[in-house]
Amino acid sequence: MCSEAVPWRCHRSLIADALSVRGEEVRHIMSVIKADEHRLTPFAKVD
Repeated sequence: MCSEAVPWRCHRSLIADALSVRGEEVRHIMSVIKADEHRLTPFAKVD
């Protein structure tokens, strides 16, 4: 966990991209009632 309120402004997006590419389900907890599904960042390179 980090203190950034939005995942795309910190290292979590890089970790989430790596996990997503490996087939893991990733969700970003935005509040007590909201968890958004991760989408690959536009600049992600997948080989």
